[in-house]
Amino acid sequence: MKPRLTGVSQCLPARTAPAPLSLGAAWMRALSAAFRRCCWLALAFGVASAVYLTLRPSSDLRTVWWIPYPVALWADYHGRTRNLAAYAILAMPVLVLVRDRQAQLKWMAALGLLGTALEYGQLFIPTRWFEWQDIALSLAGLASSWILVEGLRLGLRRLRPAGHASRHHPR
Repeated sequence: MKPRLTGVSQCLPARTAPAPLSLGAAWMRALSAAFRRCCWLALAFGVASAVYLTLRPSSDLRTVWWIPYPVALWADYHGRTRNLAAYAILAMPVLVLVRDRQAQLKWMAALGLLGTALEYGQLFIPTRWFEWQDIALSLAGLASSWILVEGLRLGLRRLRPAGHASRHHPR
């Protein structure tokens, strides 16, 4: 005699195994996952670098062995402007990884708070000095990256055929 099913299990549909991915789809999924991991690593490295470079006793980047000399020379020559470029680059992994605008704004606010807190941290380092212009340029770098990425996304949406449905932005 067959056991009788009672309760919720009678209402649930039977599970079926997902269809196997084609070789191309499997490669694209693997590449996408690897790209996302690289973006998270780049963000972690960027945040760690920002903390280290901002709170070290010297602001001279030519003494940091892992920064290419031409980059360090440019950064040292341009002083405060390097904050704009550094935070614009720091924002890129977040803007690539996070598609939801609300979440992007939270990440941008968190990175802005990080830059502000690091600048205030320089008050306690005798060989460094606090400048509000550094905070403003850090925030401008974050904003410029956000504007650039949103402009690119808007341009790409306009290039898409009218009947094309996006999996991230349903119409």
